[in-house]
This record gives sequence, C-alpha cells and structure tokens, in this order.
Amino acid sequence: MPGVRLRLDGVPFETNSRGIAQIQASSCGTHSLSALPPRRAPSGTRIHFARWVDDIFTANRRILITHPVDVQVGFNVDYRVKESFVDRHGDPVSSSRVSSVLQSNSLGSKEEFVPGQSRWLAGTRIIRRSFGLQQTLVLYSVRRVMIDGTNVVRQAQQRFYPRWAHDEKIHLLLYSLNIRAKDRLFGFPVGSGIRLTYPNGKVRTVPFQDGAHAYVGSLPRGTYHVSVTTNGMNTGVPIALTKSQVVTMDIVSYLDVAVFLGLLGGGAVALLLLRRPGLRARLDPRRVVRRGAKASGVATLLIGCMLLLGHVTNASAAGAKAARSPVPVLAYYYIWYTHGSWDRAKSDYPKLGRYSSDDIGVMRQQIKWAKSAGINGFIVSWKSTPMLNKNLHRLVQVARQEHFKLALIYEGLDFSREPLPASRVRADLVHFYRTYGHNPVFDIFGKPLVIWSGTWRFTPQEIASVSNAVRPRMLLLASQKSQEDYSDIARLVDGDAYYWSSVNPSSYPNYPQKLISMGAAVHQNGGLWIAPAAPGFDARLVGGTSVVPRNHGQTFREEMDGALQSSPDAVGVISWNEFSENSDIEPSLNHGSAGLRVLADMLGTNFSPRIDFDSSDPPASTFGYGSTVGVGLGFVAFTVLLGFLWRKGIRNARRA
Repeated sequence: MPGVRLRLDGVPFETNSRGIAQIQASSCGTHSLSALPPRRAPSGTRIHFARWVDDIFTANRRILITHPVDVQVGFNVDYRVKESFVDRHGDPVSSSRVSSVLQSNSLGSKEEFVPGQSRWLAGTRIIRRSFGLQQTLVLYSVRRVMIDGTNVVRQAQQRFYPRWAHDEKIHLLLYSLNIRAKDRLFGFPVGSGIRLTYPNGKVRTVPFQDGAHAYVGSLPRGTYHVSVTTNGMNTGVPIALTKSQVVTMDIVSYLDVAVFLGLLGGGAVALLLLRRPGLRARLDPRRVVRRGAKASGVATLLIGCMLLLGHVTNASAAGAKAARSPVPVLAYYYIWYTHGSWDRAKSDYPKLGRYSSDDIGVMRQQIKWAKSAGINGFIVSWKSTPMLNKNLHRLVQVARQEHFKLALIYEGLDFSREPLPASRVRADLVHFYRTYGHNPVFDIFGKPLVIWSGTWRFTPQEIASVSNAVRPRMLLLASQKSQEDYSDIARLVDGDAYYWSSVNPSSYPNYPQKLISMGAAVHQNGGLWIAPAAPGFDARLVGGTSVVPRNHGQTFREEMDGALQSSPDAVGVISWNEFSENSDIEPSLNHGSAGLRVLADMLGTNFSPRIDFDSSDPPASTFGYGSTVGVGLGFVAFTVLLGFLWRKGIRNARRA
C-alpha cells in the first residue's frame, strides 16, 4: 500500500509504490513508531489501521531496535458498493420494489438492509500467519431478497467480492404471466381485464390489451389467483408460478347460456306440441310419418343441447386442471430391478412383466406413459455401481430421444440404512457431474438437480465437504424430514425434497400444514422445495407395519392437493415403480392404470394406457372424460325416452 504515513521518533516517512519504507534509526535502543493511513485513499475506498505483524512494542508503544528490523503493518480496506437488481433476462428491476435484502460474508456476519443507497462493505482484511501478515478478500453471499413477501433469489447462489464489484447486479427470480380469455363456446375474446391476487394477498387489476390479452411481468414465484372481469360465469383459478406461463382461460359467457337455454327451451316446446290432444286426434299414418320427421328433429335438437351442456359444464374443470400444470410433476423412479428382483417382497407386478431395468424398450414405454399422464420427468435413484451406471446411461439416452427430463436421488444410505462415507458420496457426485453435467436431460432447473437421500444421518461437516465440492455446478437438495432439521443445514444445500410415502391423510388430516411450513422455510432460504405425494403405501413385506389404502384414488388426490398447498417448485410423486412399498403408479396387474388415470385427471391430460414401444405419445388435452361420459349417458336416456313417446304416439293415433 503506497503512501502509508509512518513516524519514528517524530521523523516522518512514507511507503513507496511497492508499499515499502526505509528509515535509519538514530541509535540502538527503544524508539517510538506509529502508522497512519494514506492521506488520499483511492475513490470508493476507506482505509483504516488493522494491526502490526507481532507484539513488537514495549510499554508506551516503543520498539526495541538493536539490529536491522523488518516490520509489517496491515490496513483493512472498505469499499463503497451499490446493489442493483435485474431479472432473469438482465432487464433492470426498481429497488423500490425490494423490501429488504439479507447478505452474509466470509467474516461470519449477516446484515439485513433496505436497498437504494450505496454502502460501505468490508473488502479486505488483514490476518496474521506464521510467515507474517496476509491480506484476505471478503466474500459476500446474497441470502434473501424480498419482493411482495416472497424471497426471489436462491440462497448463496450469487456471491461477490466488494473489491471488484462496486456496482453489483443481483439477479432475481421473476416470471411473467400471459393471460388470454376466450368464449368457451364460440372462441371469441371476452372480458375487460383480470383481477390478480398475489401470494401475500395484494390485489391488482390489469386491463386487457388487444384481443382479451393481459401480460404481467416481473412477478415473484408463488401461487396467484386469477379471475377475468367479464359478463359471464367466470370462475377464478389458482396459478402456481414457478416459471413464466401462458394461460388461456375459457369463459362461459351469457351468450353461451342463452344459446343453451334457447336450444333446451325449443326442444321442450317441440316435444309439448307433439303431445297435444288436438294433434293426436288428427293423426293418420301419413301424418305419423311426418310426425316421425318432427320427432327426429326434436331428437337432434335435444342431442345438440346435451352436447352443448357437456361442452359448457366441462369449462370449469378444464380451467382448473390447466391452472395446476405450471408446477412440474416428477416421479421417483428406480433402476435396480433384475428379473430375479420380483421374487422377493412383491404382491403386485408391472403390466410390462417382471422386467429388468436395463431394458430400453421398457424404459421407452414407461416414459411414454409418464408423459401421457402429465409427468415432466423422473427422479432416478442412483449411486455409482457398475449396474446402476449402465442403466442410468441407457435411461439418459432414451429420455433425450423422448424429450423427457431427469433428476437424481442419490442413495446415501446402504441396505442396512447406514450412511455411506462422505468421501464416497463426494466422489460419486463429482463423477456424475463430469459425465452428465452438461446433458440437457438434466437441466429441468437450469442445472443438474441431485437429492441427497439420508442427509439426516450425516453431520453438517460431512454435508459441507460434499457441498463445497459440487456446488454451484449442480443443485444439491437435502432430504430432511422437518423444518428444524432443514434449517440446521440450509446454508449447505439448495433446498429440500421430503420423501414422505407413508403419511395417511385420513389419520393425519393436518399434515399439509407441515408441508406448508417446510416449503416456507425452504423458500425463505432461497431454496427449491419438492413436496411429496403418494397414491398409497404398504411395506409389510419388507418389515413395515403401516398401511395407507388407496381408496380408489382418493388418497392420491388428497396428497396431491396437500403438496400443492405448500407452493412447491415441483411435486415428487412417490413413486413410479417402488413395488416393494406398493406406492407405485406404473400400470400393474392389481391396480391397472388407476394411478396414472387419477394423475391425468388432476393435471388435465388425456392418458393413453396403450402399450406401443414404437409409436409416439398422444397429444395432451385439457378435455376430461367425465363430461363426455355424462353427455353419452344423457343421449342414451333421451333416445330411449323419445322412442317410448314415439311408440305411444303411434298407438294412440291408430286408436283414434
């Protein structure tokens, strides 16, 4: 540091451009020595005395000189830094929207502040080593940025050194919502705007632009409630915003209702006219033929009414299903099966037979089924073994061909439920990243995601040793089972995925509140939250005692609803093919395709149970089966009624 002012016995001298100063003492003995910062610090810096190299002073700050002496003095430097904010595309975000920012630094301190003004931050600090003084740079981490009550950064993913970052740009997780509203029956634009309710309860009205279209940008993640301002049967829908969304809302307008009522009323009037006694008295066989033509017209009219009724009544269900789809749905997937695995602890078997997990044809069919039901990807159970490495390699190839996403759940516990050595976990995850780190199959959240199963059996020091080796190249999630346990290691991971397959919604009705609390804790720390949902559970054949009945799909529906209440970044369905614990939703001999049909109904997709290793997947649709079946049954009932009336009319005409 040049320009440091020193005095030896009152005689001034300064350091040169290399930070070195020399002076000749007048004699051997004790002398006074003092040091002051440079008179002119560089712009944007603040310099203050830190320490001398050693305890070189005697009483009254005097130094003993009996031979040539090298003395070190250190100064700490603060830097003026102003934080600004940008969205994921680099566009500026006003600091007035940010209510608070929480940062921590490598010195171990945290500071929460309201942005808008530049601040002095510790940039360099002087520490004493065995070889003398050493300068260290202070590293800052952004832990929380609050907008509208939501944390819009991932904890510790953004770091900076004040020495180099005088104008630090913090990237925020803000998303856009693109809403279109159209008439359910005729498809033309309807409405004057939308009413948008934020996760924190704030309400905002957004007018429509051209063609009943509203664009709302820069929204923090969370669950929003959207309703359209219009004259019609408008039902608001929740939208879980974890990425930018385009949503089309179908509105049943008064015109749709009028058309339906008109057709229904016209059919009723026509039917009454056919039943009038005066007409019946004038009937003859030729008139009966004409009456048959009229009845056919009435039947056609009634059929049209029923079809219209099905089309209109399906609007609310379709809109609600489409609203849930923005949250990715991932299913836990196991690749350890051999043909002999099915001989142990199994009471049900796959529809595809007792397969081996290395069968590419089986993998492809499973992915096709999953996509057809609305599943976005598999969370693959893995640790580095020759068999699992081979199976994972094949699965990655198939998933890439089928445009399907994958994540990992690393099995950190052995068969006896004992933790693996942390060095083994670290080596396996480094191997995984080097092999698949840039494969687009694993980019569901922008970078590979790994859930570390069994983190509750590892110490924070062991978790830190793995975390430091793989982050931030990948997202490392814990598998803690409570909010308190997660908070203890929150700074070491990128979130949490709770594998809770045995919860019974009937006996634990308040369990969604636990998920909500865990999700809030994870998001408060800027992490990813993957909430669990299972169709049922029975692990008695592998030593378990609890049983959660499927209740014809009701258990799965309740657990999906509970998971979605916690505003997850993804739902982890437990599981695709865990047949030992009977939590599987893969088509099987005992349950058929019931699990996938329930999931498809909740997600608004059209599941196809066909087995076809070669054909492509059917396109997804938001039109469910319930209204279609109802229309069909109504059509049959009205046809039988019309036939009965027709035959009765002919008999009465002949008697007359």
